[in-house]
Amino acid sequence: MYRMSVKYDNWNEWYLNEKNKNGKEYIYGTIHPAGYNKDEKEWLTSGKIASDNTINEISLKKKESVLEYGCGAGRILRHLKKYNSYGVDIVEDFVLESRKLGCKSYLLENFSRRVDKVFSLTVFIHLRKEQAITALKYIHKHLKKNGTAYIQALIYQKDKDATNFSDMTSYRKETFVKMCEDNGFRILNIYENHGDIDKQEYGENHNRYQVLEKI
Repeated sequence: MYRMSVKYDNWNEWYLNEKNKNGKEYIYGTIHPAGYNKDEKEWLTSGKIASDNTINEISLKKKESVLEYGCGAGRILRHLKKYNSYGVDIVEDFVLESRKLGCKSYLLENFSRRVDKVFSLTVFIHLRKEQAITALKYIHKHLKKNGTAYIQALIYQKDKDATNFSDMTSYRKETFVKMCEDNGFRILNIYENHGDIDKQEYGENHNRYQVLEKI
């Protein structure tokens, strides 16, 4: 059984409720895509593609330090080892697995550095707004002054909280902007979508990073 960080009880409670309802196989597969190694080839390939896209989209430079928020078992982070890269996660077993791959990963509460950039893929889209605010505060704390955060958050035409780990949260543009500004960020770039995620009608910017600057 995956062990969760006890500090972040709003995640842990949700995890336990989901596990009790749906069983461990379901929850291991949905709690964090980066931690589920059902198909090793797909896991490795998708991680390399995601890392290449991330390097390009966040314009990552060798001299910069970067943190992956929600690194899982190292699906993406393992491909960033030539950079000054770190990862944090709430699941202790994922952290241990990623360390076996040579990643510098930590439980959230055990990471103390400040970095130039933070990115987070396939994490915020499954967090409820309450949890996303907790995550934004954490990212703000661990960014250097004027540091940049790149967050995959879904901007559609309605505010919707995820109901379980496999569901998705969406925000109206004004809701997301206010949430970020209330937690010490300004928006540098925001990508909106048209569609209905409840009907799996995804917009062209569904996988883009929203770009925030710490102020």
